[in-house]
Amino acid sequence: MTPVRTHSEHRRQPLPSRKGSAGFTLAELVVVLAIIGIMLGLLLPNLGLVSREGDLKAALRGLSGLLAEGRNQAMMSGQSRALCIDLAKGTCWLAGGGERKGRRSLPDGLRCASVSFQDAEPVTTGVARIAIQAKGLARPALIVLRSGKEAWTLAVRPFDARLAAYQGEVTWENLAEAKPW
Repeated sequence: MTPVRTHSEHRRQPLPSRKGSAGFTLAELVVVLAIIGIMLGLLLPNLGLVSREGDLKAALRGLSGLLAEGRNQAMMSGQSRALCIDLAKGTCWLAGGGERKGRRSLPDGLRCASVSFQDAEPVTTGVARIAIQAKGLARPALIVLRSGKEAWTLAVRPFDARLAAYQGEVTWENLAEAKPW
């Protein structure tokens, strides 16, 4: 018969140690941290561009949505609407039919520099109104957005009240040659 061991008699033996496998050396850790630092140094300056591009896309979607909503409302009600842009406050909304709807603000750091029409001087202060007729036609306009020294132009297409985006400041004279963004 084999003797039974009690709990106090059963003790764990320490694992045999292996030389050289205790972990990373200080030199290895310093090299890895240096590589991570270099990668962050290269990546962080570019994050501002990604953020600005995201802000621009958000502004484009917001203005496109308001234009589409205004066009739909105008066609369904038989009454004209207008996309209003307050250049000083950086807000836009739909007006017409005795109401103001959907006030939205441009993202931080992005401002509306001007709104220009083919038959008038550019609007650079106050409120610009882009008319949308009851038949769904919109007044052609160029909306210039700025962030620091960078500029983008949003062109309102007259027949479907949609926006086309261009990098840089586009004018009526060079719109035909401008490349969409």
